Amino acid sequence: MRAVERVFHSVSFEVIAVTLSIAGLAAFTEHDIAALSGTMIVIASVAMVWNYSF
Repeated sequence: MRAVERVFHSVSFEVIAVTLSIAGLAAFTEHDIAALSGTMIVIASVAMVWNYSF
């Protein structure tokens, strides 16, 4: 798989995962969406780097 394809797949997956995670966490917790978004973006960024590495 080429590098462009790997980046596309990784970013697409993480965007979907972050969106669903924020929606789920916002529905079931009392946390602010801004705080959830920041946390999930950091987690997704680490996951993308890790995914691209392997």
